[in-house]
Amino acid sequence: MLWIFGIVVVLVALLVVPNALYAFRQFLANRDLLWVTVYFGFLLLLGYLLLHMTTRTVELVQTAKEVYLAPDP
Repeated sequence: MLWIFGIVVVLVALLVVPNALYAFRQFLANRDLLWVTVYFGFLLLLGYLLLHMTTRTVELVQTAKEVYLAPDP
């Protein structure tokens, strides 16, 4: 199940890295620290949300698998 986290990390990186580069370029152009801080905050929140959802989904799948494979009483 560890490979799932690798896939999610790659997908999150594909979403976050280009957006972070865009935010940094906009900061260099406009020198608006508030804008770049809010943008990076949203990107961090998005990355955390995706990783948290993946963790919870893996836990639910593991629990369902254990219940399914448990011997009947």
